[in-house]
Amino acid sequence: MRSLANVATGTISGCRVWLVDYRYSQRPVGTVERYGFSACVLQSEGLDLPHFRLASRGRPRSMTLSPIVHRPDDEPEVPLDGCSELARAFVLLTRTPDAVLPLLGPGLQERLRLIQKPHLEIEGRGGLLPVTRRSWIEPNDARALLDQASWILDDLRRACPR
Repeated sequence: MRSLANVATGTISGCRVWLVDYRYSQRPVGTVERYGFSACVLQSEGLDLPHFRLASRGRPRSMTLSPIVHRPDDEPEVPLDGCSELARAFVLLTRTPDAVLPLLGPGLQERLRLIQKPHLEIEGRGGLLPVTRRSWIEPNDARALLDQASWILDDLRRACPR
C-alpha cells in the first residue's frame, strides 16, 4: 500500500516545487504498520545534473527501514576521498563520479554540515532535485525542508558547469 499525503506545490528560488509525505507498508495487505518519509522535489529549468544519490548514513529512530532499496544493478558507491566529514555522514552513489564530485564542493559540504542530523537523501536527475527527509516532518517544519532543499539546489547551480 502506497500513498501520498500533505501534497503542496508552488515555486521557490525560481523553481517549481512539490512537497509530499510518502507513506507505504511493507506488505500489500493485512498490516496497519506504516512507514514513510517527506520529500521536496525541485524542478529547475536550464539545470542538467548528472545522476547521483547522496544518502545519509544515519537514520532517525522513527525510520526503521530505508525508503529506497538499493539493488545490485543500481549506481555503485563512490568513495568520497578528501571529504572526510561528508564521507562520515553520507554515501555517494553514481556511475559518473568525474561529473558529480566537483559539484560536492565546500559550499555544499558546509550547508549539509549545518543541517542538524541531516538524515537526507539528495538525488540529482537532470533538471530535478529530490531532497528526501528520511522520516515524516511536522507541518511546521515544512518551511525548513523547503529552505534546505533550495539552498542545496543553489549550491549545486553554482557548482554546475554552464
